[in-house]
Amino acid sequence: MPLLAARRVNDPKTVVFTPGWTTPIHAFSWNNSTLAKDDNKIGEENLRHLQFRATGREVFGPHYISFICEMPQAGRYKVFVQAIAGPTQGKIQLFKNEAPIGEAADLYSAERKKTAEIPMGELDLSEGANRVMFKIVGKNEQSSGLGFDVYRIVFEKVN
Repeated sequence: MPLLAARRVNDPKTVVFTPGWTTPIHAFSWNNSTLAKDDNKIGEENLRHLQFRATGREVFGPHYISFICEMPQAGRYKVFVQAIAGPTQGKIQLFKNEAPIGEAADLYSAERKKTAEIPMGELDLSEGANRVMFKIVGKNEQSSGLGFDVYRIVFEKVN
């Protein structure tokens, strides 16, 4: 049998959640919003993703969606989003306890396309369930909507 040190559990450095499949939703805007799971051909890929659409005003401020992300280990993580950019997409920003983290990401594009992993900021997360919130904080002047089509949420352990 290998020595104890060789048998220890090694947690992954990168953890990926796919909201269009099984990632639980903690909460989303109280009014003027909809959620749908969709599977579209984007470029050469069929991408299953979660569509979050908002219109008008939300009761408590910017429209939001919060996911429950089960982390294997406590620590500080860089948070990335991979989304579907397009003509109806808004600007999204990561939030923690109603405070913005990092810069807003503009998801507007004249044509629908899968984005690269967009850095959203860093969060201190606990082992187990964590609520990870994104808000639609505005839109590009060329965009015709307040959408957030999220494909993946990626966490990369910093420490």
